[in-house]
Amino acid sequence: MKQLVNWSEDESHEVNVNYKLYQLIQTSPSIFLPEIANKEYGEAILLANKFGLDKNEVYKAQWNMNNSHMSAVNDYLCKITDYSWVLDEIEEFVPTTPEFASL
Repeated sequence: MKQLVNWSEDESHEVNVNYKLYQLIQTSPSIFLPEIANKEYGEAILLANKFGLDKNEVYKAQWNMNNSHMSAVNDYLCKITDYSWVLDEIEEFVPTTPEFASL
């Protein structure tokens, strides 16, 4: 981009000015929704980490796909920070084994 600069009333000089975008101020969570829809959870987590996005939607989707395993509680449910959602899930969840119920 060229910019005209007047140093005095008699002289004008043309100066090249370059601008760069250094940081995105806000990134939409929709950037990783296609990965979640395609069950590419690892890629969705990488994108969330890269752009500083909330990973709750990724963990919620993983929980909804795999909540019949005891390890899912630690792998997904414990990582969700939307506590009201977690409490709703716990209230609705029916364990598949007695061991699972003891968690």
